[in-house]
Amino acid sequence: MWLIRKYRDGLSDLSMGIIFILISILLFIGRDKLYKDIVSIVVLILSLLSFFQLLRYLFRKLSVKDSSKTFLSCIFNFFVCLVMLFLPNLSFGLLPFIFSLYLFLLGTAQFIMCFLMFENNGGNKIRNFLWGTIYYLISIPILLSPVNKIETFLFCFAFYILLLGINFIYDFFNNILSRRIKNKLKRKIRITLPKVFESIIPYSVMIEINKSLDTNDYRWRKTSRDKQPNLFILVHTSNRGVNKIGHMDIYFDGAVISYGSYDEGSRKFREIFGDGVVFKTYDRKSYINFCIDNSDKTLFEFGLSLSERQKEKIRDRIDDIFSNAYLWDYRTDKKYNNGTSYAAKLYKKTKAKFYKFKSGKYKTFFVMGSNCCYLVDDIVGHSGIDLLSLNGIIAPGTYYDYLEKESHRKNGIVVSKNIYNSNSRCR
Repeated sequence: MWLIRKYRDGLSDLSMGIIFILISILLFIGRDKLYKDIVSIVVLILSLLSFFQLLRYLFRKLSVKDSSKTFLSCIFNFFVCLVMLFLPNLSFGLLPFIFSLYLFLLGTAQFIMCFLMFENNGGNKIRNFLWGTIYYLISIPILLSPVNKIETFLFCFAFYILLLGINFIYDFFNNILSRRIKNKLKRKIRITLPKVFESIIPYSVMIEINKSLDTNDYRWRKTSRDKQPNLFILVHTSNRGVNKIGHMDIYFDGAVISYGSYDEGSRKFREIFGDGVVFKTYDRKSYINFCIDNSDKTLFEFGLSLSERQKEKIRDRIDDIFSNAYLWDYRTDKKYNNGTSYAAKLYKKTKAKFYKFKSGKYKTFFVMGSNCCYLVDDIVGHSGIDLLSLNGIIAPGTYYDYLEKESHRKNGIVVSKNIYNSNSRCR
């Protein structure tokens, strides 16, 4: 009982780690036979789900919106169930196809990053090229013949599940070790959920918050009274369009620092690329409230407690980044249009200063590579938080998941958390 009380915060990580490892072992052993059983189980689950959704639609009083959603969900689940039941070859090939397509897109993103690094004289070119090659070698054979490559898919999927389980167990030991020992065993690679799931984590949390009339129910108090936060990470999300995926920036030494494609006139290919722009503002309150008013955002603010040595390393890294940048006049943006561009509105509210880059990895913004998370991780990583995901792509959800777990650990670096939205503004 004493051990359970002492390590209860990490027992869920240990349990999940063991479960994932057991699942991976079963997948390694079972291969295609187990896959067929899984498909049968999914068909049964979808059938029951469709049946109960139909009952809910017919016999429960629902709003027009909920009624439509329930009916459409019922039809969709039933349709997928029929496809899997009467077209087994299609269902056997569908999951490997989706998995390999996901890896193919990640590989493409790595090759694009490699090209941008060459073009802008940046670093990590070899790493991006190697990851892209690995993803292509795994994904292309499965894409070309998903049904015949089920065993290959299961092997790769089982290996991924195994790594995920090991990562959970690592989190358990990370929770029970002292800060001194953890600093010697700094995290260099983190195996994370697929980005399609991670990207919606902050958004899904925001939806849960909006269901409550009292936002204060979701506020989380400091874990330690003798530690004060001296670096803040802001994770943004919203109901509006691409803002659902999220954004990130940091607040350190009195300044908010944020990176993105703020030169709207330079954006290309549906805003996937653009000139990289970093801004700095010393008006934190106005910036947070501007995000709420302009984009109807919810912001999660995590406060980290760093040592003096860690803070000095972060200051050095920020100085290095800005030494390669030059002041950019937001009024030269082709989309300026009499002060209606995002940069113009941001300047009006916060007096932010904007900078572009002479060369290097931040010269060109790429939504799946050199993005807002990339800069935050670059800066914060110098404090010892090396949150590099296995595929080299970090989403706001990756950081939110990590920081949320740290906030519940006794020895975690997160010592405060706050939530800002239209019902709980920054004061």
